[in-house]
Amino acid sequence: MCKVSIYSNDKGFTLTSSRDISKARKHSIPPRILNINGIKILSPTDPEGGGSWIGISSDLAACLLNHSGYNIMGKKSRGLLLIKLLSKEFEISNITDFVKDYSPFILVLIDFYSNSKYQYIWDGKKFSSLSIIEDQKIFLSTTIYTQKEIDFYNDSFMSLKYADLTPENIYNYHLSKSNLHSSVNQKTTSITQISNIDKTSMRYTDLMNREEHLLSL
Repeated sequence: MCKVSIYSNDKGFTLTSSRDISKARKHSIPPRILNINGIKILSPTDPEGGGSWIGISSDLAACLLNHSGYNIMGKKSRGLLLIKLLSKEFEISNITDFVKDYSPFILVLIDFYSNSKYQYIWDGKKFSSLSIIEDQKIFLSTTIYTQKEIDFYNDSFMSLKYADLTPENIYNYHLSKSNLHSSVNQKTTSITQISNIDKTSMRYTDLMNREEHLLSL
């Protein structure tokens, strides 16, 4: 699933996700506030796996993409891992104790207070982490996009002028017709954006039901 961009400056960050999934998969539930382990989490919900691909808590923002990696099938939904991180069921520091339960993924994690950004990759055999030092970056799910397509979208997103990278402009980039995925089996079903540049909020466009949602914790 997914095409994810991140932009940050000295005021905060903007994390935007296009949900690119199988047409046969049940459509996602719009964002709502969940209370898990006494922690409020704002996220849309995947009705099949019960988790989510993007969400925020009071101090973290997270987004998860499917990764091809080695051909293993985890026992648990990757979306549940994201919710477990946001609800502090476990910390990112001990995530290696749990990743073998999940299929390969790429996880983007942002700390609200330090504005630090990290990319975590589980390929089915090895778990690695990298600090995201770029102020402007895009990630694509390797289960959907070829390397040629990944290079194309990287060039496309990086061609946007830094001064023009407002949350609104980035959102419109994801919503543009040329960036909406459509194939025989898959399509873009929603766009979700988390931003704390002005205030912490989540914007969600349901492309299937033609609905708009704007929420904050």
